Amino acid sequence: MKNIAVIFSYSPYGNSFSQEGLDLLISLTGYTNKIGVFFIGDGILNCIKKQYSKNIYFLNYTKRFKILNILGIKKFYCNVSTLKTRGLLHKKNFFLKINILDDMNFKNKLHTFDHIINF
Repeated sequence: MKNIAVIFSYSPYGNSFSQEGLDLLISLTGYTNKIGVFFIGDGILNCIKKQYSKNIYFLNYTKRFKILNILGIKKFYCNVSTLKTRGLLHKKNFFLKINILDDMNFKNKLHTFDHIINF
């Protein structure tokens, strides 16, 4: 089976891209266990603990990302520049164990996958 990379580049609120990406990611686990999950830009906001979305009248579906560990997905990546621009570099408030890579290693890791799907 081919290696599949799923990129999350949109915030969890304001559109349904990330939620649809998570649904696809969960369904892919039935076909392969060679999956890597990458967070770029606002996509990293899908992994932050203690989000209070009631104030903006959105359902907080991001807690569903925790099921990925149970389904056997263990490869989560983010680049340093994403964390720096959002002020999250020194915070440990993610509920996934994310491997933080410099930009060049992030790009190289992404290119090791056969298929790339962006949400």
